[in-house]
Amino acid sequence: MNITRTPTSIAAALVLALAFTTAQAQQVPLPKTPADVPGPATGTLMTKEYVQMVGRMAYVWGYPMVNSHNRRAGFAYVTS
Repeated sequence: MNITRTPTSIAAALVLALAFTTAQAQQVPLPKTPADVPGPATGTLMTKEYVQMVGRMAYVWGYPMVNSHNRRAGFAYVTS
């Protein structure tokens, strides 16, 4: 007996298999103090160029968020 497998039957089998399985997400506790934040893995080489790029990205993405927060906090006390 020759059974051909179509993409539809394979997809149906996967959906059926997923319906009967349960997976629990792993929860990682948030650090409460700076000492709880792990450092880089042992033996990690951070070149000068890499560190500079991380600093640039932190500034490019962080400055607008801090600026927006400070403006919103400042305008919270403005009355009309």
